[in-house]
Amino acid sequence: MMKAIRYAAVSLLLILLLSACGGGTSSEEDISLSGDWQGILSHVLVEGPCPTTPTQQGTVRIEQDGSAFTMQFGEGFTCNPPEACAFSGEIDGMVLTASNGGPADNQGGTYTTTMTVVVSPGGETADGTGTSMYVHPEMTCEWTTSLTLTRGGSE
Repeated sequence: MMKAIRYAAVSLLLILLLSACGGGTSSEEDISLSGDWQGILSHVLVEGPCPTTPTQQGTVRIEQDGSAFTMQFGEGFTCNPPEACAFSGEIDGMVLTASNGGPADNQGGTYTTTMTVVVSPGGETADGTGTSMYVHPEMTCEWTTSLTLTRGGSE
Protein backbone atom coordinates (compact mmCIF):
# COMPACT_ATOMS: atom_id res chain seq x y z
CA MET A 1 0.00 0.00 0.00
CA MET A 2 2.78 2.45 0.93
CA LYS A 3 4.54 1.62 -2.31
CA ALA A 4 1.42 2.56 -4.32
CA ILE A 5 1.02 5.84 -2.40
CA ARG A 6 4.71 6.69 -2.90
CA TYR A 7 4.40 5.90 -6.65
CA ALA A 8 1.29 8.13 -6.93
CA ALA A 9 3.03 10.99 -5.08
CA VAL A 10 6.12 10.77 -7.29
CA SER A 11 3.94 10.67 -10.42
CA LEU A 12 1.98 13.72 -9.28
CA LEU A 13 5.21 15.57 -8.50
CA LEU A 14 6.60 14.78 -11.97
CA ILE A 15 3.39 15.97 -13.63
CA LEU A 16 3.49 19.24 -11.67
CA LEU A 17 7.17 19.79 -12.49
CA LEU A 18 6.64 19.09 -16.20
CA SER A 19 3.67 21.47 -16.29
CA ALA A 20 5.64 24.23 -14.57
CA CYS A 21 8.56 23.78 -16.98
CA GLY A 22 6.39 23.74 -20.07
CA GLY A 23 6.40 19.97 -20.54
CA GLY A 24 3.29 18.65 -22.23
CA THR A 25 2.80 21.83 -24.24
CA SER A 26 4.02 22.50 -27.77
CA SER A 27 7.79 22.69 -27.77
CA GLU A 28 10.44 24.27 -29.95
CA GLU A 29 10.80 20.95 -31.74
CA ASP A 30 7.21 21.33 -32.96
CA ILE A 31 8.21 24.40 -34.98
CA SER A 32 8.95 23.68 -38.63
CA LEU A 33 11.65 25.92 -40.02
CA SER A 34 10.83 24.99 -43.63
CA GLY A 35 9.87 27.82 -45.94
CA ASP A 36 11.11 31.11 -47.31
CA TRP A 37 12.84 33.62 -45.05
CA GLN A 38 14.14 37.12 -45.72
CA GLY A 39 17.87 37.18 -45.08
CA ILE A 40 20.58 39.78 -44.58
CA LEU A 41 24.12 38.46 -44.96
CA SER A 42 27.15 40.60 -44.18
CA HIS A 43 30.85 39.73 -44.27
CA VAL A 44 33.81 41.32 -42.54
CA LEU A 45 37.26 40.50 -43.87
CA VAL A 46 39.39 39.02 -41.13
CA GLU A 47 42.62 38.25 -42.97
CA GLY A 48 44.01 38.00 -46.47
CA PRO A 49 44.20 40.01 -49.69
CA CYS A 50 40.66 39.27 -50.97
CA PRO A 51 38.20 42.13 -51.50
CA THR A 52 35.42 42.72 -49.01
CA THR A 53 31.96 41.47 -49.95
CA PRO A 54 29.06 43.93 -49.71
CA THR A 55 26.06 43.17 -47.53
CA GLN A 56 23.49 41.11 -49.44
CA GLN A 57 19.77 40.80 -48.84
CA GLY A 58 17.21 38.42 -50.31
CA THR A 59 15.31 35.16 -50.01
CA VAL A 60 16.67 32.18 -48.08
CA ARG A 61 14.81 28.88 -48.41
CA ILE A 62 15.08 26.32 -45.61
CA GLU A 63 13.91 22.73 -46.09
CA GLN A 64 13.75 20.75 -42.85
CA ASP A 65 13.55 16.95 -42.61
CA GLY A 66 13.63 15.98 -38.94
CA SER A 67 16.94 17.18 -37.52
CA ALA A 68 18.51 17.63 -40.98
CA PHE A 69 18.04 20.70 -43.17
CA THR A 70 19.19 22.45 -46.30
CA MET A 71 19.46 26.21 -46.69
CA GLN A 72 19.60 27.88 -50.12
CA PHE A 73 20.44 31.56 -50.59
CA GLY A 74 18.31 32.62 -53.57
CA GLU A 75 17.12 35.82 -55.19
CA GLY A 76 19.12 38.82 -53.99
CA PHE A 77 22.29 36.85 -53.21
CA THR A 78 25.34 36.40 -55.42
CA CYS A 79 27.65 33.47 -54.74
CA ASN A 80 30.82 32.59 -56.60
CA PRO A 81 30.77 29.73 -57.34
CA PRO A 82 26.95 29.42 -57.36
CA GLU A 83 27.20 26.22 -55.25
CA ALA A 84 28.44 28.37 -52.36
CA CYS A 85 24.81 29.51 -51.88
CA ALA A 86 23.76 25.97 -50.82
CA PHE A 87 24.22 24.73 -47.24
CA SER A 88 23.30 21.58 -45.39
CA GLY A 89 23.35 20.84 -41.70
CA GLU A 90 21.75 19.65 -38.50
CA ILE A 91 19.22 21.15 -36.11
CA ASP A 92 19.59 20.70 -32.36
CA GLY A 93 16.63 22.31 -30.61
CA MET A 94 16.59 25.82 -32.03
CA VAL A 95 20.24 25.88 -33.15
CA LEU A 96 21.10 25.24 -36.79
CA THR A 97 24.66 24.28 -37.70
CA ALA A 98 25.30 24.60 -41.43
CA SER A 99 28.29 24.17 -43.71
CA ASN A 100 29.35 23.97 -47.32
CA GLY A 101 32.54 23.78 -49.32
CA GLY A 102 34.10 22.77 -52.58
CA PRO A 103 36.19 23.95 -55.52
CA ALA A 104 36.05 27.73 -55.91
CA ASP A 105 37.73 28.26 -59.25
CA ASN A 106 39.86 26.60 -61.92
CA GLN A 107 43.10 27.76 -60.25
CA GLY A 108 43.05 25.23 -57.40
CA GLY A 109 41.14 27.43 -54.96
CA THR A 110 38.62 25.99 -52.50
CA TYR A 111 36.00 27.49 -50.21
CA THR A 112 34.48 26.41 -46.91
CA THR A 113 31.85 28.06 -44.76
CA THR A 114 30.51 27.06 -41.36
CA MET A 115 27.62 28.86 -39.71
CA THR A 116 25.63 28.60 -36.47
CA VAL A 117 22.14 30.11 -36.48
CA VAL A 118 19.94 30.46 -33.37
CA VAL A 119 16.18 30.63 -33.95
CA SER A 120 14.15 32.84 -31.63
CA PRO A 121 11.37 31.42 -29.43
CA GLY A 122 8.31 31.12 -31.66
CA GLY A 123 10.48 30.57 -34.72
CA GLU A 124 9.86 33.88 -36.53
CA THR A 125 13.43 35.23 -36.56
CA ALA A 126 16.97 33.86 -36.37
CA ASP A 127 20.47 35.26 -36.01
CA GLY A 128 23.75 33.60 -36.80
CA THR A 129 27.46 33.95 -37.23
CA GLY A 130 30.00 31.98 -39.18
CA THR A 131 33.37 31.80 -40.84
CA SER A 132 34.11 31.63 -44.56
CA MET A 133 37.49 30.70 -45.98
CA TYR A 134 39.00 30.78 -49.46
CA VAL A 135 42.24 28.83 -49.87
CA HIS A 136 44.27 29.31 -53.05
CA PRO A 137 47.70 27.79 -53.68
CA GLU A 138 49.20 31.29 -53.31
CA MET A 139 46.99 32.89 -50.63
CA THR A 140 44.29 32.42 -48.01
CA CYS A 141 41.41 34.72 -47.09
CA GLU A 142 39.05 34.39 -44.13
CA TRP A 143 35.84 36.28 -43.33
CA THR A 144 33.44 36.37 -40.44
CA THR A 145 29.80 36.18 -41.49
CA SER A 146 26.67 37.59 -39.88
CA LEU A 147 23.20 36.38 -40.88
CA THR A 148 19.78 37.67 -39.87
CA LEU A 149 16.64 35.79 -40.95
CA THR A 150 12.98 36.81 -40.72
CA ARG A 151 10.25 34.35 -41.65
CA GLY A 152 8.15 35.27 -44.67
CA GLY A 153 10.24 35.57 -47.80
CA SER A 154 8.66 35.79 -51.24
CA GLU A 155 6.70 32.68 -52.13
